[in-house]
Amino acid sequence: MLTTSGTPASRGSSHDLLAKLTKRREEVEREEMTRALMFEEDERSHEEVERAKVAMETPLILEQDAAHREFVRLLQKCLDPSIMLKRLNFERVLAVRSPTDNMVLRMVDSATNMHCIVHTIRCASVDEADNVVMLARQLHHHRPPHTVEVLHVFQYMYQQFATHGNLNECWPVVFVVTEDCMEGGYWLPPSPRPPLPPADILHILNAVH
Repeated sequence: MLTTSGTPASRGSSHDLLAKLTKRREEVEREEMTRALMFEEDERSHEEVERAKVAMETPLILEQDAAHREFVRLLQKCLDPSIMLKRLNFERVLAVRSPTDNMVLRMVDSATNMHCIVHTIRCASVDEADNVVMLARQLHHHRPPHTVEVLHVFQYMYQQFATHGNLNECWPVVFVVTEDCMEGGYWLPPSPRPPLPPADILHILNAVH
């Protein structure tokens, strides 16, 4: 004798249920596959964005590192540089002027924890360096309206000797320290050869707030 569960109708219901479960499982698998593909695509996009950022940032990092090392090298090659310059900590370079490699640097005074701007000005002659120093001191003592304050000015002779002791390089360099201004990078002059005219030196030191 056949039971109720063994009737053709019950077998058909079980088959339909199995078909529905199979179909639902396939739908779930497709949804999971879609999510996995979307996740992989998001990961690839994120990696591409990161690679692009690294490609853009690497030259900037190298530029900052090169400017820092150049400032340290300048101080090392100058005879008895000021304690004030030695206590400055490099933060970042605002600009570098080729072919003279004059730099505008944002620094932090370790004694006061205050920011300042340092201009390194390579000069072609002592007279040119004297002229830069004279104008910087004039601006320090008689500050024109709407200009940044000149805090310090230092003049040294850069000297680099070869391994056998001969003088390899020798030229005047001036360090002009002004109050902090984020637009400091726009104060750079054109090439200082021939000697800078007064208007260009003023352009180094002046900035409208």
